[in-house]
Amino acid sequence: MRKGIYQAATNGYVDADELWQFVKHDDGSIQIDNETTRIKPFAEPRSDSITVMLDADLRLQLFTAHGLYGHRECRINWVDDTAFTCWQYKFDTRRREFAWRDDLEISYRSPLLNMITVWRSRLQPGQSRTFNVLRLDDVSFRPVWAQQTYTRLEDVMRDTEFGRQMLTHYRIVSPDAPTSDFWCDTEGVLFSLQSSQGLEFKLTAVNF
Repeated sequence: MRKGIYQAATNGYVDADELWQFVKHDDGSIQIDNETTRIKPFAEPRSDSITVMLDADLRLQLFTAHGLYGHRECRINWVDDTAFTCWQYKFDTRRREFAWRDDLEISYRSPLLNMITVWRSRLQPGQSRTFNVLRLDDVSFRPVWAQQTYTRLEDVMRDTEFGRQMLTHYRIVSPDAPTSDFWCDTEGVLFSLQSSQGLEFKLTAVNF
């Protein structure tokens, strides 16, 4: 089991603390959970949580999100070649089905989703991968398609909350989103992320 805490800031203003853990089960499947408290300047101050399930081959099985004291919810089930999505605000429920392939990814405002993509892409130094991603809106969880390119750069020594660490450097480039750089340990746990538009995540507590 790995667990830790992320602190998120927008243009220098802290707007979230995220407690998370991931557990690998005996059958090789992985469950990832978090609980996040979001305050202004986040657009909708609230508490929310997500759960992601991966099978032993790192295929996506389930995504759930709950926010705004249960008034917002989202659920995605992957069955064969279809992603069944549902997102809800109070009594307003929307549903869509998306054709799915295993080379597609999912994204949300949490470093845990970057960690999942790092695991699944298995990039080697110098390699890049461009793929379509089902991006969930930060506030509403509404899914839309986007495109991202992940590039694995050279490992670097960086100062962290836990001393200097040798970390793997990744870059995300998207046609309709800011460029982000982030740094992970050998297990793919993200230690920090910085976007070109001022969003930053920092790992402030973790078990080794």
